[in-house]
Amino acid sequence: MAKLALLTAVVLSFLSVATAQEAKWLVGKWHGETLGRTGLVDRREVVFGPDGSFTSDVQSARAGLMTHAGRCVVTGETAKCTATVKTGPGDVRGTSVEYELALKGDNLEGTIASGNPYTTRPVILKRVK
Repeated sequence: MAKLALLTAVVLSFLSVATAQEAKWLVGKWHGETLGRTGLVDRREVVFGPDGSFTSDVQSARAGLMTHAGRCVVTGETAKCTATVKTGPGDVRGTSVEYELALKGDNLEGTIASGNPYTTRPVILKRVK
């Protein structure tokens, strides 16, 4: 039993290191704009941590300031991130937010799905220098 626990710890440590190394391209602060459901522009700043965590601050034209917090799974140059709305209007607080992103040149491009009703929109994020 002790050998199994040790083997499990070694494998998990290896996977953590591999995931952290794969995610280096993602780590840091990014910003961008998305077209909201109302046709107005929402501004967002997203911070990806080296441990797979991320947070985002969104200035929604419709709903005001909202914050999200969650985790990302990185495979190669793609990331799938899932979060929960932490602050914002009551009808969206606690709901799910999903980013599917790929590194395209210097940008992150993909989609964000969120809201009430749940909708998917394109997103482009640029690294903050």
